Amino acid sequence: MKEIFVLLALVGVVLLGLTLFQGQKADNLEKETVTPHIGWALGTSIYLMVVHSVIVIYFMGTGFAIKEATDEFQIPEEYLARARALKIKVFPVTTLAIALVVLSIILGASQFTSNNEGSLHKTLAYLTIFLNFGAFYLQFLSVWENGKMMEEIGRLMPEEQDATANNP
Repeated sequence: MKEIFVLLALVGVVLLGLTLFQGQKADNLEKETVTPHIGWALGTSIYLMVVHSVIVIYFMGTGFAIKEATDEFQIPEEYLARARALKIKVFPVTTLAIALVVLSIILGASQFTSNNEGSLHKTLAYLTIFLNFGAFYLQFLSVWENGKMMEEIGRLMPEEQDATANNP
């Protein structure tokens, strides 16, 4: 998951950069410059929400697996506590990143349809980019730590159970 997440995050960073670039070109609200920005913004927004959602699902799934391991194979409860601590660290930032993406879309649409000044959209867009970079960094560290923890749990499991779990 670590390697996959790095790729997903890098694509997200590139998309954010391209969307920002298109947004800078669309400052005059002319249809020819705004239309590409809207396309990039919608695509980037959907991508970011999917990636952040995948991270949440990943932590939910590994948390469930750790819970099962502690219940069935007497794996120490400390692993469950560590998994919960990672979730507590990642989930609020991830949720806020998704919320800011949605709010940026709404304010961008409002700027285009009402021809307002747009400084709020621009400010929120920069905040959204900054927070997504921070979220990606925190998610990466947490996915890395969670991966190491899952490897430790795999070593603690009985040989026959571990082999069965990896080869359905």
